[in-house]
Parts: sequence; C-alpha cells; structure tokens
Amino acid sequence: MRYVPSFCLSSGMILGSDLFGSDNELLLSKGQALTDLEIDRIRKIGYQGIHVTDGFSDELLVDYGVGAYLKNNAVISLKDVFTQVQTEKISEQPINKIKMAMHEIVDEIVADKNAIINMVDLKIYDEYTYYHSVNVAVLSTVLGYAMGYGKNALYKLALGAALHDIGKVFISRDILDKPGALTPEEFEIIKKHSSAGSAYLREKWDIPSESHYAVLTHHERFDGTGYPGGIREDKIPEFGRIAAVVDVYDALTTDRPYRKGMLPSEAVEYIMGGSGNMFDPNVVKTFLREVSPYPVGTCVLLSNGEKGVVVENQAKCGTRPKVMIDRENQLPVYYDLYNDMSLLNITIRSIC
Repeated sequence: MRYVPSFCLSSGMILGSDLFGSDNELLLSKGQALTDLEIDRIRKIGYQGIHVTDGFSDELLVDYGVGAYLKNNAVISLKDVFTQVQTEKISEQPINKIKMAMHEIVDEIVADKNAIINMVDLKIYDEYTYYHSVNVAVLSTVLGYAMGYGKNALYKLALGAALHDIGKVFISRDILDKPGALTPEEFEIIKKHSSAGSAYLREKWDIPSESHYAVLTHHERFDGTGYPGGIREDKIPEFGRIAAVVDVYDALTTDRPYRKGMLPSEAVEYIMGGSGNMFDPNVVKTFLREVSPYPVGTCVLLSNGEKGVVVENQAKCGTRPKVMIDRENQLPVYYDLYNDMSLLNITIRSIC
C-alpha cells in the first residue's frame, strides 16, 4: 500500500488499513472502497492522508512505528490527562492509564528489531496536541533504544516525552493557534509552558524525576539559546536533548493553523542543519539512522522523471532507499539507489 495525502484522494480508492476516530472507534475498514462522502468525512475529521492499495503496491507493508490501535489508545489516555488538568479534577486514573500506555509502547518498540523506523503518521488535525505528544514519545523511545537505553530508562523517557507539552494547558488557545507571528509578549508566555508543566507534574503526580527533565528541557538548545534555563551542551539532560530533536521533527511535518507541514525529507534536512547548534550532534546522528526521510509507502518522483514507491530504507543512508518503479503494463522494476552503482546519478526529486 502507499500513502496518499487527503487532498489527492479520489472515489474508488481502496483503504489500505483500518481508520480510527478520535475516540479509537473504527471509522472505516481496511479493503473498503472510498466514496466521495467518505473522502469528505476523512478531510473534515482532519486526516492529512491515509494509506490505500492500488494493485501496484498491494504487497507493501507500512510500518507505523507502533500498532495503530495501541497508539490511538495512548492518544485517548493522554487526552484524559490534559482534560483533568484543565478541569482541575485530580485523580490517579488518567495518569496511571498513560503510564500503562507508555509501558506498552516501550514493550512493542523493544520487541521490534527493525533498524529503521518508516513512520508516516495518520494524524487527526483537531487532535494535534495529543497525536504530537504520543509521536514524540514513540520517536524518543526509538532513539533511546538505539542509544542503548534499558526498558526502565525507556519508560521514563517515553513518559516525559508524552507529557512534554502538558504546560500548554495553562496558555490561551488564541496564542497557541495564532495564525500570524507572535508578539514578543506572546512568545514570553509560550516560553513558560515547559517550566509550568514540569512544576505541575512534580506537585500533582508521582512522576519519575528523570521524566521531568524531558518536560522541563525539551526547548533548551545545544548552543545555549533555548529556554527556560539557557543551558547548553551536556548541561542539558540527555532526555531533553532527545525530546528536542523529535519534538521539532514531528511539529514540522504536521499541518498547523499557521502553516502547512513539511515533507519528512524537508524536516530531516532541517534537523541536519541544526546539528551542533540547535541539537546534540550525537542525537541527530542516531535520528538520521533510525528515522527515514522517505517512509515506506511514499510515492516519489526521481530525477530521471520516473515515479515509484519506496519499498525499503537503508540504515546507512535514508536519502537513497529502494524504490519500486511504476511502469504501465510491465512487471515492477526495483531501483536500489544506495547499493546499485549504476544508479548514482539518480536522486529523489520530490514526493508525489
């Protein structure tokens, strides 16, 4: 199957995977042919894109990083935590649910020995805060595992990453979703969310101290230009340095009220450009090895004019994957852009 942006969907396309709603209810089933009414529903719900089968890429399996149902369950649990903070009705049940969800995500990632994550995410626009936070938890766990963390450390990292934006509950939506540039005064308010979130968690819930580091320091920058402390390099806890990279990556690849999301490849270039100033170079190096700029299932346009679908990524060079070429009425042709020396002059020009 392949990933198709919502604005490119057309009637008759076949859904490649089950599609869940904001309450983890099944909206549409795998194998269902889309109608104009269903496509309109998908767009109104806020999906940026979905996976479809097309007869060309039917045997292609897309890796979501963790199972869709498990991830959606984490989103619901996190939403309950945010709602509790907003309503000031404090109980242990919501935070215990998100703790359990993080244990489940860690277990699934540790059990998967794949060297590289090919994650095109099916995010619901209106639920951005929760999907983004769970994505940051998933990707932080992937990086932590690649960096040699044990399960206990991975759980603490995942929990802190999932809760990294809890402090935004205390900031006006008018500021958070403002379509234009923030004023200096508004940006100063935004900058308070990491310390406010960390302080709230310390006061209200039993959270491992290491988890607080990701919440408090995910906006610190390697060169000392971040906030709230303006600390630099290894003075920033490693949990914060990891969360900083994946927080920016996932935010860049998501549609927001004030801008369209970048392509994964463009966001990877941004992360690469920030290595050594914004981000810890060692974390960036691991990120580039573990997260693909062209996830499996992505339709790409090559520099020679041919189109194809990414079918496999290279752990050593994510920018040169294996691509299945779509040639009408012919058997598929595979281009291994990394290992085939005869293809060195062919590059990926764009996602199509």
